[in-house]
Amino acid sequence: FQTNPITRETVPPYVRNAFLAAWDRSFFTDARVFQEQCGNPVMDMVTRSLIPREITYIARLRDAVFRLELSLRLDREEIFTLWLNTLSFYHGVCGVDAAARFYFGKGAAELDLGEAAMLAATPFMPRYTPLTNPELAIQRRDYVLHMMHREGMITQSEHDKALAGPCAVIVVPKQGTSSGPAPRLNN
Repeated sequence: FQTNPITRETVPPYVRNAFLAAWDRSFFTDARVFQEQCGNPVMDMVTRSLIPREITYIARLRDAVFRLELSLRLDREEIFTLWLNTLSFYHGVCGVDAAARFYFGKGAAELDLGEAAMLAATPFMPRYTPLTNPELAIQRRDYVLHMMHREGMITQSEHDKALAGPCAVIVVPKQGTSSGPAPRLNN
């Protein structure tokens, strides 16, 4: 699937904020020492996506060393961007840009607020993908929009407009595969 990794300059603020609202609202504002954030959702997910998962004491120690090294080499914005580029969106799709192209037929920078919220609801929750369960995908999108509004990331007007907007999932087949008709999600 042809995709371009996003950068902090190319991802719209509402795409970034949708993922923050869905997964870790305090990622950029938490005053705790960053290296000690072993329970930080974004750091947990980056670690899981980049190193094999084992449940042993040695693996947990390796994870902690990896987190420390990552936090010493990259700032929070770089870690967050790395996370967005390595997220699994199921159906063989990895990264926000690839997911935007797969589900909506456009790059992450072109997503509207409702589409960004729907994508933010998808990682690590296969039951919320628009292909798996369209109704749950809409409910989760609405939750993400509510959290964005509650956290002051969007205005009431933007919230209401995104809730009322259509949820048209296009689903672009990956190269060498075919896909049936795309589901049309209606509010």
